[in-house]
Amino acid sequence: MTRITKCRVLPSLGLAVLNAGLSVALTGVLNAPAAAATTPDPIQHVVVIVQENRTFDNLFNGYPGANSRNYGYDSKGNKVYLQPEPLGLPYDLDHSHTGFETEWAKGKMNGFDLEGHSPTTVADPAYTYVPEAQVKPYWDIAAEFALADNMFQSNEGPSFPAHQFLIAGQSGHFSQSNPNPLDGRNLGPLGMSENIAAPKGAAQQGGCDAAALGYKVQTINQDLLENRQPSSEKNDPKVLPCVNYATILDELEAKKLTWSYYTPSYGVLWDAPDAISHIRYVPARWKNVKVPETSILDDIALGKLANVSYVIPRGLNSDHPGNANATGGPDWVATVLNAIGTSPYWKNTIVVVTWDDWGGFYDHVPPTILSSYSTGLRVPALLISPYAKQGYVSHTRRDFGSILRVIENHFGVASLGQDDSYNEAFGDCQDFTKPPRAFVPIQTLSGATPAMYRHLRPDASPVDDD
Repeated sequence: MTRITKCRVLPSLGLAVLNAGLSVALTGVLNAPAAAATTPDPIQHVVVIVQENRTFDNLFNGYPGANSRNYGYDSKGNKVYLQPEPLGLPYDLDHSHTGFETEWAKGKMNGFDLEGHSPTTVADPAYTYVPEAQVKPYWDIAAEFALADNMFQSNEGPSFPAHQFLIAGQSGHFSQSNPNPLDGRNLGPLGMSENIAAPKGAAQQGGCDAAALGYKVQTINQDLLENRQPSSEKNDPKVLPCVNYATILDELEAKKLTWSYYTPSYGVLWDAPDAISHIRYVPARWKNVKVPETSILDDIALGKLANVSYVIPRGLNSDHPGNANATGGPDWVATVLNAIGTSPYWKNTIVVVTWDDWGGFYDHVPPTILSSYSTGLRVPALLISPYAKQGYVSHTRRDFGSILRVIENHFGVASLGQDDSYNEAFGDCQDFTKPPRAFVPIQTLSGATPAMYRHLRPDASPVDDD
């Protein structure tokens, strides 16, 4: 892997350049040999549901057969038992790259008592777990389908770059020697990092819409991070968060397959396609970004589900800490799953549920460091399909690239050559030699139904700040 020597601001990319150069820029990726398809393959739809900011030890602590632990150690060597805390937390934890470096502590996993957090009276707020009763729909999904307990966040930082990894296997490859991402060269593991810097008085936004208002995003200098120097990104330049690298969405279009990205509002940090200039500024592509996220329930009911769908939650349904009322995540996920499971789509659909970053919470499994900004801490993942092994717990090591591989393998699209290139496609979690299983509805905590979500309006409330 070529080392980035210095990050610099991306050049301004006009529409004429984008339209003229995009096909050339992406040709090497889109026309690469197709990944081998799973055989036999009845799958025609993949739905990726992305929740927020939880570790495996926080959300599935004590799950039978899974690798969880109810204690850890602090920076002084003291044993600290994880305490039960509600899903709806009034405080937030540091989940920046600096926070990762502090907690990871060069693999010792004992810096969680040193990380920052918003005001709380809870002692050792990172050393907590959510009781099963508050996330029972998640545990019920795991018991009926498959749970992955060795899934890691791809990046060592927060939501903005994490959502880029989920669609592109990276979050920006550029350097002083390669300032133009249109030339298609791969020069390193990361460009964009975190900490969207908003103009004074401006509302929180992300991607190209943020760039148009003067927002900038922090970059990572790989030279410093090669030596694992904490907080090195603070000295690196900030760039406009509007880039132009290949995504899985481009690959689907090249195969004349469809995609939809459901998000609570346009131009927010969780709207990953908004940071891709050749999607944001091309109306034929941008129309696939759908607001609000609850419109997926209508598309399922109307028979309009795309081949690949990403489903992003609003704050109250996200599992993101910092709001005591944010307890709707388990019911939201169960409702989307129930809508698919009771529709004609069930027999040919795979659903993957994961959490975009660790949120600052404790986890006892040290990540395998693959590069200077990969891999982050462990997060949960669920694999749901009529071919999923019932109650199976997968111990296979994987990160977000495995989700991309699911899409690539089942639709025969090219590898992005990024995070997907060293991951597998949840193969141990499914058995395609057996007949598809009938769907068993997941009971919600509140009796939620699709009708309860259809009235919700777009929601642009700030849910994260990096």
